[in-house]
Amino acid sequence: MNPPQQFVRLNAFIKLMGWSRSTYYNRVKAGLVPAARTNGPRTCGYFASEVTAIQQALMTDSSMEAHTK
Repeated sequence: MNPPQQFVRLNAFIKLMGWSRSTYYNRVKAGLVPAARTNGPRTCGYFASEVTAIQQALMTDSSMEAHTK
């Protein structure tokens, strides 16, 4: 059985990435970042393992630089 994963709420994720809220939504709309999961009626975010994967993908994606300017 897998241990439960830490859930990173959307506000914490945005702050961790150093983005504004509008930058986050623009990147989701452009398909650069997957949309957050819902964890209840008023809670959304990512599992900690997903945050790590997103960070690694953005660091290795050289085309990301073109989207941030």
